[in-house]
Amino acid sequence: WDAFWILARFKRNRSLVFSTGGFVSVPVVLAAWFMGKKVFIHEQTSQVGLANKICSLFAQKIYISFEDSLKFFPSEKTEVSGYPLREQLFNSSVGELVISGVNINDISKPILFITGGGNGSGLLNDLVKKYLHELSKKYFIVHQVGKNYIEEFSKVENENYLPLDFLNEGMIDLYKLSDTIISRAGAGTVCELLALNKKSIFIPLKIAQRNEQYFNALEAQKKLGSRIIEEDSLPSMDLLHYLQEFSNEDQSGDAQLAVKNGTEFLRDEIQKVFS
Repeated sequence: WDAFWILARFKRNRSLVFSTGGFVSVPVVLAAWFMGKKVFIHEQTSQVGLANKICSLFAQKIYISFEDSLKFFPSEKTEVSGYPLREQLFNSSVGELVISGVNINDISKPILFITGGGNGSGLLNDLVKKYLHELSKKYFIVHQVGKNYIEEFSKVENENYLPLDFLNEGMIDLYKLSDTIISRAGAGTVCELLALNKKSIFIPLKIAQRNEQYFNALEAQKKLGSRIIEEDSLPSMDLLHYLQEFSNEDQSGDAQLAVKNGTEFLRDEIQKVFS
């Protein structure tokens, strides 16, 4: 009812609901459909979530990031738009990146960037802690630990290990400067690294809905040869040996790889409604 009353303030022919899923989107989409307003949805991951599966029944158009998602939606109203990406991903320039007073551009050692996402990952953080001494000998490590872990990991910061709670500005520059990246496999991260042609190591979040992060990472594996480590295999693996094998591989992806940037496409599709 809240969604209904909010949307009622806007004229039908001047309204468009653009939904990217999540449980809060369902009442908004239903209210818009009931009032005869246009509904577009965008499935950002490679696996359809329950919210978008429901919302697709009421949408005029459905857009997807990955071609493999076509099987989940009616073909007559579904298009591959790509994921909305920043233009900075498609040029080779690298800005000056200073984190906690350290100029990352001036680092001479190979840079290892490890991130568990904006909130951090206890699992990845424990993995780093286990191998930190040995990793620091070979790499300069930038580790996005999350705000709940920064106090703990700040205590072990050294000249080759830089923990941070969250990096907002400069993430793309850090991707470009890093020799090796270990990360979770959210759709945004995977698509950004695909756009950069950056072969990476993904540790998908096991409890993600419908194991969507694994299938996101699978896209990068198919297109770039990126590696996937499943959470259950972490306790028995030798991370140092794994990284050595990875660094011995050809790190250049397919130079002809076409990554569709959804930003302009989706903008144009929305503007057509009001033209």
